[in-house]
Amino acid sequence: MKYLLLFILILTSSFGISNNIQEINSDINKIKYVLDNEDEWKTPKEFYSKGGDCEDFAIAKFVKLEKLYNVKMAYVELKKLNSIEPHMVLILEDYILDNLTNKILSIEDRTDLTIKYTFDRNNLYINGKTYKNNLSKWNELLNKIKG
Repeated sequence: MKYLLLFILILTSSFGISNNIQEINSDINKIKYVLDNEDEWKTPKEFYSKGGDCEDFAIAKFVKLEKLYNVKMAYVELKKLNSIEPHMVLILEDYILDNLTNKILSIEDRTDLTIKYTFDRNNLYINGKTYKNNLSKWNELLNKIKG
């Protein structure tokens, strides 16, 4: 595990994000954006066939990358002109994968985002503290993906 983490750190810090991750991000970002009024979280299968909004893009990337990398879903506030909007992205190590751009930038370079909390399969992270993930919508989705 120690060597895997070292490899990932070398991969992300010395060489930037790998071409494979760039391709996955760009390919998923090509899926049709569809705003849902009910804030429905779709499985990747539903998303690929129907399209989706920001959380659906992040979920598809999470499922695709979680077995190989340390990834977390992130609920953020997105600063746009004169407003702040809720948004969801994927964090891979110290990088943001966002459906709004194919560019994968570091967290510190995304000054338009303020991270409110992050979560993965098991935990919820808020202000440096770790909690058991009790986000019902997330847990329902994970059960739906398992089938």
